[in-house]
Amino acid sequence: MDPEANSKQGGKKSSKLGWIILILFLLNMVLGSSASAFTVSRLLSFRSVFGESVAGYSDQGGTGMQSACPDSQIQVLLKNRNLWDRINANMATYKSAAQSNHIPWEMLAALHYREHGLSTSNPRNGEGPYQMTDYGNALRKNSGALSVSYQGRNRIIGWSDIQDFTIASDLAANILQLKSKNKLSASPSDAVVKDAFWGYNGRAYGAADNSPYVMNHFDSQHNDMRIKGWITNEDGSRFYVNNRDTADGAFTVYYLLRYQGEYDGSGRLTGFKVCQEPGGANVAAGNSLLSVPAVVELTSGDCGQASILMAALYYNPQLSSRYVGKDASGRYQTKDDISVVTPEFLNNHTKGSSRYNGESPQWRRANPAPSVGVEIIKKSLASGDPVVFFGKPGLIYDSQHIFVITGYDSANRAFYVNNPYVGGCQCAPSTTKPNGKLLTEDRIQHYFGGHGGPYGSSMIIRAKYL
Repeated sequence: MDPEANSKQGGKKSSKLGWIILILFLLNMVLGSSASAFTVSRLLSFRSVFGESVAGYSDQGGTGMQSACPDSQIQVLLKNRNLWDRINANMATYKSAAQSNHIPWEMLAALHYREHGLSTSNPRNGEGPYQMTDYGNALRKNSGALSVSYQGRNRIIGWSDIQDFTIASDLAANILQLKSKNKLSASPSDAVVKDAFWGYNGRAYGAADNSPYVMNHFDSQHNDMRIKGWITNEDGSRFYVNNRDTADGAFTVYYLLRYQGEYDGSGRLTGFKVCQEPGGANVAAGNSLLSVPAVVELTSGDCGQASILMAALYYNPQLSSRYVGKDASGRYQTKDDISVVTPEFLNNHTKGSSRYNGESPQWRRANPAPSVGVEIIKKSLASGDPVVFFGKPGLIYDSQHIFVITGYDSANRAFYVNNPYVGGCQCAPSTTKPNGKLLTEDRIQHYFGGHGGPYGSSMIIRAKYL
């Protein structure tokens, strides 16, 4: 147990309405036979597209790797194969409890490491393998029975519940949800994960990034952090500590397992790959593939709506099902153009245009943006954010088409995509060959006009990558 202020367990989680802010930019629109090109960008929130904000999301990054790479020279987990064996032995329990509580299993494994070194035994204080201090204190005061909040309802627990590894894993996953200020999902942002760990341990040290419980051994700035503060024993006595932390922080372990872990066909941890710096020079050398949900294109011309919805569901899987269906198409598509992603639409809604047709004022925020290409797409993917792409005729089909770029395959220098089509979607898994055409870097760049081709494309990408 770290000497963090406040309590570790229980509590009520708060939710925040977050706006997914994206930047739309128009690339290489051909003006007449001279093939002149220009680039325009504008900021857009999903409220403009769907008519409401996306709950529980703030502009902290997507669901993939957003933090800089950890320093591989200082982590305990990378060097101790006995810890790998313990994780593998407990893997089924982690995954079952995580799935029931809608969190990544890597969070539960990291929490278990930090609280009890991945041991399934009951520690001397009797508070179980996840060191449920608040529950233990309450059980001592309530004759061994306690009513706790569990997945939106009350649940009666006793000492055996917090001491049994399987039951305690389920309770600990639930506590992470309760302690997070933002609702956790199976693919949360790094900022949300840090906050949940910080909340579990008491929110001391002023911020998650300052907490050794969360960040120790992540990098040189977080190496050998010091545990400082008062610890209260079960008998009420208190003592002060100021010690060097020798264990990896919970987020450090989570990061290693989620982004660098290598697993065999049965799901067993076998090692760790070299981290690729998000947005750095090594991005092109690594692979990335984001789990973007599939959405079927209902009728011809609905590829834009389907692609926008896939991106929205990626950030918030709990979006209402009312967004899916022919009757809802007006939510995704305005009246004057084919789709919100096409160059024609963007051109008609640049800053100063009179063709707003009653859209949100958010449409009016436009700024010049530099010409970009495939490196910007790879940077976005490596940081965990998909890209919605509009391609001119010939890129995939003989007609213009909109799809979601979901990953990068370094071996073939090609992009994975979720490709919606009428009545279906090449989305499970994502493909690098929609309609049989390999989407290589050169092919995408060609449709940007990088090789002199008379094409125009546009896409939705987060502003921070420009």
